[in-house]
Amino acid sequence: MPHGQSYTCPDCLFICTSSGGLTRHQNTKHRKFTPASEVEDENTFDSQYHGNLNALPCNAQGVYLPEFVGPPPRPPPPPDGQSPEAWNPFDERVEFDFAHFHFVQAQSSE
Repeated sequence: MPHGQSYTCPDCLFICTSSGGLTRHQNTKHRKFTPASEVEDENTFDSQYHGNLNALPCNAQGVYLPEFVGPPPRPPPPPDGQSPEAWNPFDERVEFDFAHFHFVQAQSSE
């Protein structure tokens, strides 16, 4: 330990060379989370930002689908490949070619 003051963690007796180091150590290793206040419900975030969490599947026109019905089949891409749906899920051929090169030819994901 260099000369000077040392700071010891009261939880695990880890020695730090600065008060900032001790603070970082305590925030990383011994973070204490405060419980939700009595005013704040644990589900406040879900209801505030997600609204109705009991969503039902519907088609593109907003008509609810019957239970256990899968999505309709995708239409085949046109032979010229120039329609917007031709490179789905990519927006255009450049994105498709980029992904094909990196993940199929160069196998970058490995």
